[in-house]
Amino acid sequence: MLVLPCVRNATRSRERIGFPRQYRTGQRWPVARYLTGEITEPVVISRIEPHYTEEARKGRVQGVVVLQAIVSETGAVTSVRVLKGLDKGLTETVVDTLSQWKSKPALKDGEPMVVYWNTTMSFQLGF
Repeated sequence: MLVLPCVRNATRSRERIGFPRQYRTGQRWPVARYLTGEITEPVVISRIEPHYTEEARKGRVQGVVVLQAIVSETGAVTSVRVLKGLDKGLTETVVDTLSQWKSKPALKDGEPMVVYWNTTMSFQLGF
């Protein structure tokens, strides 16, 4: 799971999680904003669907994973926080796939912004 870096290792961590170069060199850290009426939501352009793990399928695990992601100014998912998870590897699968999504960034007055973005993924078995 990706997490925001601590302040002590901010430069090295910024490189690891893929922040744009200008933020790696110690310039102002981007502050994520919550989506409001004046900020448009990120638009997903490349989406990888999570798969059922074999363990979850055998255990007949069903339900919803609720996540909060930070989407950067480039549209990349840079951090994922699990708000509600599922057992048997499904939460980890969702976090891994969400971190690979690409999107058009959120915009405010035509300028890209770093935003918090909530999303859910449901798992249902077809009996």
